[in-house]
Order: sequence, then structure tokens, then C-alpha cells
Amino acid sequence: MNKYIPILIGLLLVGATSTIVPTADVTNEWDSGTYADIDEGIASANDSDFITTDTSGNTLRFTLGNPGLTDGDTITDVNMIIRCKDNDSSNRFTCHIYIGGSSQGSVTINSNAAITNRTASLAGWDTDWTAAQLDGMEAVVVSDDTGSEGDYWLYTLDVEITYTAGAGGATNTVRMIL
Repeated sequence: MNKYIPILIGLLLVGATSTIVPTADVTNEWDSGTYADIDEGIASANDSDFITTDTSGNTLRFTLGNPGLTDGDTITDVNMIIRCKDNDSSNRFTCHIYIGGSSQGSVTINSNAAITNRTASLAGWDTDWTAAQLDGMEAVVVSDDTGSEGDYWLYTLDVEITYTAGAGGATNTVRMIL
């Protein structure tokens, strides 16, 4: 008599990471540099190229590539990570995500005189975006100060989208790197 022995095979679902670079500057009011100077990402930051300004209120706005999500994926978290510094402890960077041409809100990041990575946690933002809307996502950084104006340096910027794939799939993180 043949007996069949059931075998349980466990599957380990590992989150996927996709790296996406910007396609262009939309608005660049800073004094020098373009998105090409900050497109290497946090993981392989090159601190010899950057975008800089010495004026508060100047805007950088970049288009981002397609993050590879599909309709039905559920977004659970959005974070913007910038590598930056300033020469004045009162300088800040205000970060926005634009979807469909409109800001989805902003988070202010304090900086300091040393080059450091800063994270703007955008949890709680509207997360019912479609894949097509995310394909047109833009990142915006505005120089901001609370005291005397100083210089601002932006070395790189990542946008991370954490989501659950549709139909009960694994949780994944897509990293969009400028």
C-alpha cells in the first residue's frame, strides 16, 4: 500500500526594494545644483555633490520615477529621508509629497552643521492613492529658517513607500531615490 506523507512547505516572503531615480527638476530656486547632484541615494551617498542655497523659502521640486506598485496595493507608510546640513542651528527643511499636483501635507526636518540623515515620517497621510497617481509623484523640499538665514545643503533624498501587495501579498518597501 502506498502512503502519501503530507509535506508542509513554509514560504518566507521577503519585502522587495525598488530603486527609482528622478526624471527632472520641476522647480529649482536654489543657487546651485540639480537633481542629478543628489540622485545617488542615502545608501551610497556622495557628499562631494549637492544642491545649495543661502535663502529661506527657496523651493526644490522633483518628479520621481514609477515606483512599480499596482492598483490594489495598500500603502501603509511614506517616509522622506534627506541627507543635509546647514551652517545655522535655526535652519530647517520643509518636505512635501505631491500627488496629482497637490501637496499631501508637509513635515519639517531640523538640520545641523554636520552632514546627517534626517527622516520625515509621513505616516497618517492619505494612503488610498492609485498606482497611476504614485507614478506621477513629486518630492518637494523648501529651505526654511526660524532665526538668521544661513546656508542649506541637500546631498541626497529618498522617498520610501511601504505597502502590502493586493490580494494579501507580502509587505514590501519601495525606495525612490533622488
